[in-house]
Amino acid sequence: MADIGQEPKPKRTLTPEQLEKLAKGRAKSCEVRKKNAEITKIERQKKKIEKEMVKEEKDKKREQAYEAVLEIKKEREKKLKPAPAPEPEPEPP
Repeated sequence: MADIGQEPKPKRTLTPEQLEKLAKGRAKSCEVRKKNAEITKIERQKKKIEKEMVKEEKDKKREQAYEAVLEIKKEREKKLKPAPAPEPEPEPP
């Protein structure tokens, strides 16, 4: 802890060369961050597209299974349902 009577340290002064290097480093880091942000954005888009494709495939499979079940039900109904008896012909008067 600083004593009450002491003055704070003076600010560190940078030379013009140091300031130039610092500015270049900041610019470079800004570019790197932008590139990384682009990369992550593209990766998110890819994942989203892949999820949508998987969902579509699942929906297609589900629809095919549903149609197959309906066909099986129709076949069972045909087997269980007897053919209608022919109506007797009306007698001539």
